[in-house]
Amino acid sequence: MDFDSKLDDLFIDLPEPPIDKIGALASKSGKLLFLSGQYPYKEGGSIYKGRVGLELTLDAGMLAAKASLLQALGTLRGVLGGSLNTIKRIVHLRLYIATGLEFKDHEKLLKSILDTLKNIFGSSADCSSEVIGCASLPKGASCELSMVVELKE
Repeated sequence: MDFDSKLDDLFIDLPEPPIDKIGALASKSGKLLFLSGQYPYKEGGSIYKGRVGLELTLDAGMLAAKASLLQALGTLRGVLGGSLNTIKRIVHLRLYIATGLEFKDHEKLLKSILDTLKNIFGSSADCSSEVIGCASLPKGASCELSMVVELKE
């Protein structure tokens, strides 16, 4: 499957890798590539901030989660030399969400990004996943996403 063409078919433009990242963007071990946490940048470079269920609505939280996913894919593309086609499959995805204590819809944010991954990668996106609610995240971000992918070579 041509993942780069699939992005074009879905009219998805990926952002460039962040330039303000502390530490490595990714680390490779064998065929596995571990992507560092990615924040939900908006077009123009600002970040989705606030706790989902308090300062952000559920819908805004879903937009932030998708922005983190697209940032992660853009970073992967950059780390992999400009193409996602060297990815064999998504192995694991972890989503951290800044929330209020009463927030209970964590899985809705996770499902929204897993659906997007499936639209792009098809069965290669069948992965383990987890979603974690927390009181705060670096930069005041509303969410942070990390993932592990298996490479073809």
